[in-house]
Amino acid sequence: MKRLYAGRLFLGPDPERRFLREPGIIRLKGQALLSVDAMFDKMEAEYNGRAALYRESVTGLCSAFLVELWRAYTEQNSSDVNARLNSVLTYIREHLRTVTLEDAAAHASYSRTYFSHLFYEYTGEHFTDYVNRLRINEAVRLLINTDAAIEDIGPMLGYASKPFFYRMFRQFTGLTPGEMRKRAGTKSEKES
Repeated sequence: MKRLYAGRLFLGPDPERRFLREPGIIRLKGQALLSVDAMFDKMEAEYNGRAALYRESVTGLCSAFLVELWRAYTEQNSSDVNARLNSVLTYIREHLRTVTLEDAAAHASYSRTYFSHLFYEYTGEHFTDYVNRLRINEAVRLLINTDAAIEDIGPMLGYASKPFFYRMFRQFTGLTPGEMRKRAGTKSEKES
């Protein structure tokens, strides 16, 4: 049974549940709405008219109808996922020192596993690699533009262990924090 209400196609027995967000609802807009509605009307007319080859016609129209619905559905989901992941990237930058995979997944309202998969698909990086890269980029900025002591920079960015901070720094830059600061020509008075 098909019902169109203000650009929403409801598939199922209870179209009066139209204001709930639930599977089975596809929101259609613009050309997609007009196209799907016209196809459905044409399928209904073909079926009711029962002209020669009406079954083949209905089958073809049904295929086109499903393609149009699939396109609308994937476009709708894609824009929702992109918006959520863009929001998460902002959240990560704002909470760089303390952010965890669980925090980011909760911010996006996804399970940890699904979020991890989506994040990798969206950024091309695993979550921890992405966060560590941002942290090390910020460490480089702090080393070059401030006189903050190297041993203070790691904890400021969420690294509780000095050796781990040094290891991550070298992994991402090929240098130790001290070597980076020397190349930049700045040095804290705390360090010798």
